[in-house]
Amino acid sequence: MKILFVNTYYDPNMFGGAEHSVKLLAEGLSSRHECAVFTVDADADGLAVEKINGVTVYRSGSSRFNYKARFSKTETKTVKLKNRIADLYNPEALRNFNQVLEQFKPNVVHSNGIRGIGPHIWKAAREKSAKVVHTLRDYFVIDPTMKMNRLSLFWWWKAYFSHYSKYIDCLTAPSNYTLENVLNVGFGRCVKNKKAIPNATDVNERELDALIDSKCQTLSTLTRFIFVGTLGEYKGVLNLVAAFNQMREKNAELVICGSGVLKEKVENASRKNKKIVYRGQLSKDELKKEYQKSDVCVIPSLWDEPFGRVVVEAAAYGCAIIASNRGGIPEIIKALDAGNIIDCANIQLLRNTLDLLCDINVRKSQLYNIRKNINHFSIENNVKSYETMYSEILYH
Repeated sequence: MKILFVNTYYDPNMFGGAEHSVKLLAEGLSSRHECAVFTVDADADGLAVEKINGVTVYRSGSSRFNYKARFSKTETKTVKLKNRIADLYNPEALRNFNQVLEQFKPNVVHSNGIRGIGPHIWKAAREKSAKVVHTLRDYFVIDPTMKMNRLSLFWWWKAYFSHYSKYIDCLTAPSNYTLENVLNVGFGRCVKNKKAIPNATDVNERELDALIDSKCQTLSTLTRFIFVGTLGEYKGVLNLVAAFNQMREKNAELVICGSGVLKEKVENASRKNKKIVYRGQLSKDELKKEYQKSDVCVIPSLWDEPFGRVVVEAAAYGCAIIASNRGGIPEIIKALDAGNIIDCANIQLLRNTLDLLCDINVRKSQLYNIRKNINHFSIENNVKSYETMYSEILYH
């Protein structure tokens, strides 16, 4: 089977969860199938080709799409307008994509993030007799702002992408919540095959067992909480800071990892309270060490997370969980049978839950269930689910 993944960004440009999910899936499948990735994150003109961990990566240059602007916070009004037009239709990217279709000749085209690319690739793939799978990594196809509270304003955006959804053979999402909500507002209703396939994380069972044993036997009275994510209002980091400052249990520490528009406020909070430690944006290996040293990961999102990758990552490194009741997060907690789900907009409730998780016996019960159920989110399960789905649409 020849599978061509499509995502706006790819390794080493790992800006969000979609990039990590696509990388894990492509590399996981590459041992049994021929896999390639098409992106628009190149500075050069034309089409650059390289090989990364057994996966062929086609990087399309695009003068019409400034791929760096969104994450470097330099997306001025002019750049933003230019980028939104490229989101709808990017002839340069489409021309390069057609070139890749001719060269690679995929059986399956699996699109994920299509910012700066546009939905025309679905039609182009079908015209080359490839089956088309699209995974809803976010709410982009129905709302360019991703806020989900201005759908009536962007009805034309949803209608535009819905028109091209007729070329999709299978629509997937990492949670039932995301799939059902996008379908309910009209996108993808004509797609025959629809299913939720949870995202995966790299689980080292032996390492996790040792971590859980160590954390359950610890004699330390200090409880270490960790937040990992974008420092934006919608992620709830300021609510977490406020709740932490009000905790009754004083033998606790809060480590914050990430970057974003609230960075200065988080730094100010760490200066005022020495038990709040701001680590900044960390590499994968640095972040792993922070997870391993922590007792509880807090995911206080105030928006409807399409999935909530941090929940699974933290669990895979032996952290107990306090998580928001928004979006797809409760589905992860249910599958793990571990974690406290609360309304993180309620600062008093969040404070009380932080105090509760200072009890090692409460954490132990979570960790034992994590050990039993974490394989639900293993790369092997994720690869197997997609492999089965590709076979179904190809041969049945």
